[in-house]
Amino acid sequence: MPAFLDMVKAAERGEVDLLTRCLDLGLNPRERHQYTVSFYQQNIPSEKHRKQMDGFSTESSAWTAAAACGQLECLRVLVSRCGCVPDRAVVHAAACGHTECLRFLLESGGDAKAVDSDGDNGDNGDIDSTSSDDDELVNAFRMACASGRADCVRLLIAHGADWEDDYAKWLAEQRPEPQLECYRGDGGHDLVLWIFQQALFAWRQGGNKRVRIAFGGQSAKPVTSRDPHGPSLQKKGSTCGCLSAMCMPRKVKMHH
Repeated sequence: MPAFLDMVKAAERGEVDLLTRCLDLGLNPRERHQYTVSFYQQNIPSEKHRKQMDGFSTESSAWTAAAACGQLECLRVLVSRCGCVPDRAVVHAAACGHTECLRFLLESGGDAKAVDSDGDNGDNGDIDSTSSDDDELVNAFRMACASGRADCVRLLIAHGADWEDDYAKWLAEQRPEPQLECYRGDGGHDLVLWIFQQALFAWRQGGNKRVRIAFGGQSAKPVTSRDPHGPSLQKKGSTCGCLSAMCMPRKVKMHH
């Protein structure tokens, strides 16, 4: 009879039939186990770096295994059987750059402001996912920026992520370790920083509603700027480098 870890491995490998069987037996797909899925094993070869991630890559549920390994069909099964999309799945899909998985999760009700919390069995816990002031929060947008996942960054902004998050921009500028091996040197961080400029340009044309439309979103959820005169987007720990001083070149055409 399949056990909980079998369900995690099934989601990791894309074994839809075994995953379905585990769900039929009543196993909880949000339950976490001390297990590092293959995507992290292959792309974060240093055990030291994996430990530095404080359980992010070493504690896996069926949801996070499918999201981290890009197993879209398994995610479809989980959504159809379980309904509510947990925040941790959104964060892992964004962190690993699986754009189509991230798109599916967001369109299935996942939160673009998802936070990787320590709630029981992968639930959201008591953390307010709308807060971007706490630099300790690990959320989908920050992970995508830190890892240089430009496509995921654009997708999250389109679905209402806080593009005014100073710390997210700072992470993209710092190119923090550990980076996943499959994304080293691909220029993703530079693209992410360019996206911040695009967002600022769109904001100047029509506020946050215009930002979401410019990045392919539909009706915008209200996003309140911390500064009534506009977003600061100032580099962490510095009084200079403010993105609001930048302007997108006029010759660049915004895509709707």
